[in-house]
Amino acid sequence: MGKTALVLGGGGARGAYQVGAWQALCELDIPVDIVTGTSVGALNAAVIASGGFSDVADLWRTLRTDMVFDIKMDTSKTPKQQQAEMVRRVLRDYPQKGAMGASPLCALIRKYCSEEAVRNSQIRCGIVCHDVFAVKSVELFCDEMEEGKLIDYLLASSAVFPAVKMHEIDGRWMIDGGYSDNLPVGLAKRGGADRFILVELGNTFELKPTVKQAKQVIRIHPYRDLGSMLVFDPDTTARNIRLGYLDTMKVCGVYEGIAFTFLKGTFARQWRRRTAQIQKVEHAAGLSFSPHPSKREEAFWVRIQTFLTKKYRREASVRHVDFLRACAECAGEVFGLCDEKIYSFYRFNERLADAQKKVERPVFARMDAAALQNSMKLFDKKVRVCVIADLLHRGAQEKQTINLFAFSLLFPEETLAGYYLAAFLL
Repeated sequence: MGKTALVLGGGGARGAYQVGAWQALCELDIPVDIVTGTSVGALNAAVIASGGFSDVADLWRTLRTDMVFDIKMDTSKTPKQQQAEMVRRVLRDYPQKGAMGASPLCALIRKYCSEEAVRNSQIRCGIVCHDVFAVKSVELFCDEMEEGKLIDYLLASSAVFPAVKMHEIDGRWMIDGGYSDNLPVGLAKRGGADRFILVELGNTFELKPTVKQAKQVIRIHPYRDLGSMLVFDPDTTARNIRLGYLDTMKVCGVYEGIAFTFLKGTFARQWRRRTAQIQKVEHAAGLSFSPHPSKREEAFWVRIQTFLTKKYRREASVRHVDFLRACAECAGEVFGLCDEKIYSFYRFNERLADAQKKVERPVFARMDAAALQNSMKLFDKKVRVCVIADLLHRGAQEKQTINLFAFSLLFPEETLAGYYLAAFLL
């Protein structure tokens, strides 16, 4: 019988995202037989296997940089300022003092991760390090290590050289496993897994052909930037835990959305309930949603699909329901709605309506596409969205067709957001 593996990528402080992902998987009662990880993923993997993850989740929420590395930071500064300061200090001190130590991290691992519990766990744990001088990956399951060495391998796997000192194990100098394999799918496969749950912390990776042939591959990765890898900030951590939880719930089909989280079926219901106003806006936009669109409409769909695929870093769909959701999410991003909440259709629109009412709209002598395209470059995104929405709204009232394709060439995000406002809020 096949096994399910949870594979945790490396990413330093961004590893809080994996905490939220694991919480969601536990709530959904999705069992795993194997957990593998690199760098912070290795640390989280070991704690998951040991069964002490609830305590560590609370610890994550209070972590500061000086609780991980031998460095004192000014916590009154923003995470970006702290990261810039850390880089300056590492570069300044490296010639004389070398890389940073991680003695606080070592103490935390000893406190929260029991090697005995990991070895006796029903979840088999594997981690990845990189052998500096042999220039090769070191991939081991805990049961393959010499007893008493787990903490050493965890410290080695998370040694982000040259920022953090290398770690010696039996005369071999080891550093962060991310130098070899930042998403150790191969190790999980060697352990007998044929179903994979991948939790990535930034850039997505092209899967190896053998993994693509697996029975099931679930990929969980953030849409948002998770922040610095080396700066541990409680506010950023809490946000990343929440995003990891919501993204996992969406991937597993509990909710829907990419940039935001909506109740399941939100936009399918709205598509079925298309009102006369929505149909008028569709006509004004020149969208027929026909299987045989005009050349202009076909060019519009190609432009929008290309934009969304690049924006979301995944293949985007422009079928009716997905198009509505993409329009809503573009509007939500432009107007800065909170992405840590779970929205119903009405709650989302209430927040969006409040935000767009605060935008001061410009007055034009002529309200048509030709007059607006050049002048709109002078405005910020919110104003552009409102202008496009007003243009579509007026077109719907006067039964005129607007050249939406022309706007999508210059302002694709604002075009989608403006369409949503015209269809549902004006």
